[in-house]
Amino acid sequence: FCVIRSTCSDKYVTVVANRFRGAARTPAGASSPGRMYVTASSGATVFPTSAKDVREGVGQADNALRSARRLGCDCYLEFLDIPHDNIPERPDLVIVEQVKQALRDDRIVLAYQPIVASQDATPIFYEGLVRMLDEDGEPVAAGTFVPIVEQMGLMRLVDRRVLDLGIAMLNEHPDLSLSINVSGMTAVDPVWLRQLHEHLEARPDVASRLILEITETVALDDIADSSRFVRSVNEFGCRVALDDFGAGYTSFRHLRGLDVDMVKIDGSFVRDLPTNPDNQLFVRTLI
Repeated sequence: FCVIRSTCSDKYVTVVANRFRGAARTPAGASSPGRMYVTASSGATVFPTSAKDVREGVGQADNALRSARRLGCDCYLEFLDIPHDNIPERPDLVIVEQVKQALRDDRIVLAYQPIVASQDATPIFYEGLVRMLDEDGEPVAAGTFVPIVEQMGLMRLVDRRVLDLGIAMLNEHPDLSLSINVSGMTAVDPVWLRQLHEHLEARPDVASRLILEITETVALDDIADSSRFVRSVNEFGCRVALDDFGAGYTSFRHLRGLDVDMVKIDGSFVRDLPTNPDNQLFVRTLI
C-alpha cells in the first residue's frame, strides 16, 4: 500500500512511519491457531526534496520498502538512508517506459493468428494479438509486458492503439474478419467506446467483421458492466467473444445474461482432447 502525506514535513517522516507501524502491531485478534500478531515494514521518500517526479517518487519509496524488508520484520527505511549501490532498478517501471516509448515510435503491432474450422482448417477469422517490437525490430511477447502494463493502469493506451491497428487492417482487407482483445479497464472506458463508434460510424461493413474479446475473469468482475459493454458494441454492429471460458466460475445463467456471440473454451480443456475423456465430456457439455 502507498500512503501520501501532503502535510508532513521532512523531519516528521520517520515519526509518521513509526506511528503506522505501531498501529499495525496492535493484536489482530483470535484465530484458530491462537492469537494473531501483525507487523509491518515501510519505506519512505520525500517529494520534492528527494524525488523530482511521480515516477521517481514511487520508485524510491518502493526501493526503501524492499531494503527495509531485507533488514527483517517490523523495519523502516527512508530512501536517503539506503547506500546507493544497494538500490535496484524496478523492472516494472522499466517495462512501462519501454511500452510508452514503443507507443510513441509506433512499435506496438499485431500478430495475426488464424482461427480455423475443425472440418477442413479453413480460416474463419483471425485474432489480432498485441506485440511490442524492441528497438531492433524484434517482437516482444505480450506476456512480458501486458500484465505489468495492466497493473500500472496503462492498458487503455495499448488497447486504443490495438483498436486503431485492427480497424486499419479491416479497412485494407474487405474480406477479413478480425478479433481483438479488450482489457477490463477498457471495457468500461467511455473514451474507448467513443473511439470505436467514431471508427465504425457509417461503416457497417467493418463493424460486422470486428469481434471484440473479453476474458471470462474480466466479465465476472462486474456482470452488469460487462453486459452493458456487450450491448453497446452489439449496437455498433460488432460481435463479442468470451475468451478463456471455463477458466473461471461463469455459470450458464451468467453466460445467458452476458449474451455474447461466441465462447472460446479455455485451452486447458482442449489440450489432449482426443485422449482425455474428462475434457471430452466438458467440451461436449459446453457445446
